[in-house]
Amino acid sequence: MTAQGICTLSEAWEMASTRPSTYLSLPTCEGLKLGAPADFVFFRKQGGHIQIRKTIKAGAVVYTSKDEVAPCEYGVDCRG
Repeated sequence: MTAQGICTLSEAWEMASTRPSTYLSLPTCEGLKLGAPADFVFFRKQGGHIQIRKTIKAGAVVYTSKDEVAPCEYGVDCRG
């Protein structure tokens, strides 16, 4: 949708994340709060495409891309 100029990345992300819960009358959180459920998707926009790097659902990592950089000791990044 963003590549076709239909909407911005921010608008597309909102359509795919918070808007469905509103349409389905599901409870939504008002931001990040201690103890509140939270799911995260880490992504990188590269060359007009979005690359999903990692997905965390209910506190557990459920997906990590094969080229995700893992932090090592002393602030040095290592391929893991």
